[in-house]
Amino acid sequence: MSPSLQLRNQFYRSGQAICMGEESSHWREFQKQFRTELSDGHSPGRILGYGFGESDRRPSWLGHCLREVEIASKLLLLSQLGLFCELLKARRTVRKMGLFFSTDAFRHVCTMCLLKTKLKSPPSTVALIGDGPGIMSAFLHETWPSARLILIDLGATLAVQAQNLEKAYPKDFHVLAGGGGADAHFTYVPAENLGNLPAGEIDLAINVASMQEMKSVSVQKYFTILREKKTKVFYCCNRLEKIMPDGEVSRFMDYPWLPDDNHLVDEPCPWHHWFLGVSGRPAFRLGGFAVPLIQLYDGPHWHRLTELSGSIQK
Repeated sequence: MSPSLQLRNQFYRSGQAICMGEESSHWREFQKQFRTELSDGHSPGRILGYGFGESDRRPSWLGHCLREVEIASKLLLLSQLGLFCELLKARRTVRKMGLFFSTDAFRHVCTMCLLKTKLKSPPSTVALIGDGPGIMSAFLHETWPSARLILIDLGATLAVQAQNLEKAYPKDFHVLAGGGGADAHFTYVPAENLGNLPAGEIDLAINVASMQEMKSVSVQKYFTILREKKTKVFYCCNRLEKIMPDGEVSRFMDYPWLPDDNHLVDEPCPWHHWFLGVSGRPAFRLGGFAVPLIQLYDGPHWHRLTELSGSIQK
């Protein structure tokens, strides 16, 4: 049985996602809108998520035009020679997954270029914490096909990643954690079952715009796990501050960083600042009037590429 079908059977009931208690108030709200289409008992049917940006739904003609103009503008502003080639490859990858190339996907392209530039050697084991529809995982697999990918997420969300990656890479080895397969290309670990995390050290861990949606106790747990697994490098890109629906505040600088952590990159994320859209917070004003279509994200985003120091002191 495929991991996506196993996850669907475990974390969905009557076509709806089940809340298991690990979710923040943010994801308790979003998971109410997850649903599954009918399955024939052997394939998972289509799992339809929400809160993944625009990758899982066809954009309107206006949305398509704005997205392409935004991507072209950022290509010029970022001025990275390798970014254009990565973009062409990434579009093909997203199509293989049955998704649409969104501005979220473009940000992952920028992240991949940064990692390829900054890492001293290709990673052999990569842990992705919260990868939405699985696009970053696909980019990593295309870039470093021999790397073992460990995908960690809430079970209902992880089912979406599994179905998309199984579609794109049907000949690769996909397993649910705890089911064996030490040499699997893709290992799926529900956040509700972190005790099944595969053994061994982690070369690279990635979290993009996901820890900002977690409870602080969950963020602490992940940092502890990464240090226990002797993770060499951690890429983290999240809002500096975000208020959850229940009032809990997530702050990037309050994550359990240690004084001995070595930040190779530590700055506002240059590709996670503004977007083109018909609604949002205006990025610029001229003569007191908002410049149309150029919008800010709900809050500034910071990113760090960090060589993690030893275990957190209890």
